[in-house]
Amino acid sequence: MWHRAVCVAWIVGVVVGCAASPSRDEGQLLTVEIGNFRLSPTDVAYDIKYGLFEPSSAGMAARVTFENPADPKAPLVVDVVLPEGVTEFDALSPPIRCIANRHRYKVVAQLIRDGAVIDAVSQELLFHVPPDLLKTMNVAAC
Repeated sequence: MWHRAVCVAWIVGVVVGCAASPSRDEGQLLTVEIGNFRLSPTDVAYDIKYGLFEPSSAGMAARVTFENPADPKAPLVVDVVLPEGVTEFDALSPPIRCIANRHRYKVVAQLIRDGAVIDAVSQELLFHVPPDLLKTMNVAAC
């Protein structure tokens, strides 16, 4: 069941996105705060905010794996080094050149300390925008 929908639109055209996510996924240390998509005139990117239930310690990082709409067998991976003491962080994917409208995409975040995975959360984001918007923004459909 979808509990939350998030839509972001800046008239300037820098950021436009819409995502719906299931109830917030929580691990023991890591939680998904909010997830959406950013649209620019030439591409799309995932933009996810994560929270930590306790401040990060030395040697912590996160690895976020985004489903690649163009090639699901080649996910987009972002590594984030967490400074000591933070309680939240953002993960922005590399640009996506095409995307399917009204499709759910999976994102998995792993919390890592000293090279070992200590927690993980996953989330599905529904990409949904008016069909004409993708044409206007020059974003291809996959």
